Amino acid sequence: MNGLDAPPRFTLAEMPTAVTPTWALSPALIERFDQLDLWDRFDELRTDGYTAIEGFVPHHEVDDLRELVVSELRSTNGAHDRRRRDGLYSVHRRFRELLVDPRQLALADAVCTEAQVAGQSATWRDNSCAAIPLHADVARWLPAPYSHHHMVMATVLTLDDFRPVGSGATGVVPSSHLLCADPAPEMRLRHDLLTRCAVAAGTLLCWLGTTWHGTMPRRDPGGRVSIQTFWTRPFMRPYENVWQIADDQLESDELRRRLRRSDGIQRSSDAPPTDGHAREVEVWRGHPVPGALVLP
Repeated sequence: MNGLDAPPRFTLAEMPTAVTPTWALSPALIERFDQLDLWDRFDELRTDGYTAIEGFVPHHEVDDLRELVVSELRSTNGAHDRRRRDGLYSVHRRFRELLVDPRQLALADAVCTEAQVAGQSATWRDNSCAAIPLHADVARWLPAPYSHHHMVMATVLTLDDFRPVGSGATGVVPSSHLLCADPAPEMRLRHDLLTRCAVAAGTLLCWLGTTWHGTMPRRDPGGRVSIQTFWTRPFMRPYENVWQIADDQLESDELRRRLRRSDGIQRSSDAPPTDGHAREVEVWRGHPVPGALVLP
């Protein structure tokens, strides 16, 4: 062709390809896992789709942190019933310190590669709250089937005891991340499939964005309080306006990087934050918001 040698012809089955292993870790990240002794947590996350770091917040600090969260919920929302407060990192330094804990960052980076914060929220659930149906968090951003390369990791910091049966604990379907799909509508209320995360207060629960999970109904009096954080790959849009936080609140380069200040993109801090209801990204791609993610 035009005096040039014709390229070799291949059928698709014969086409040479190259792929990156799903759980490829950099030498620097391997060193961090060694230093933090997190390999058991990594293996659980990779195999089961979830893990837990017990004692993430020391026992003697849990009550003060819980009171700080409850105070913020009261000042923002009034009543607690199914309330949440997004953008915690913008209201108190303690919440920002939790974001950059090296154990959480190491797991998030293993999943999302230079993970970025998509949102950090306080939540309160009591016995007036319905159970949350089974769902996969990555559905906020992408349609199924999902990639074997993980895009999202979620963490929940428990500030109440999740061990009692009536606590309204989160539950997961072990190894469901391997399906790379959403639960079918008839599966979403199958809470009998869930393995309850029966952990003490101060534990950090972590699961992959493709792991099916839901919340058990709470039967006990009072409420359970937790802090939920979503991590994504850098190219994915956060569901909160993470640029609303003032520059003088970003106390470290690590925090600046995780809250997307180091990507060179200019954004307005005056943009309104998302409202915590139907996510803009689902509206944008014309995908109905899963019922499990609609908040009152």
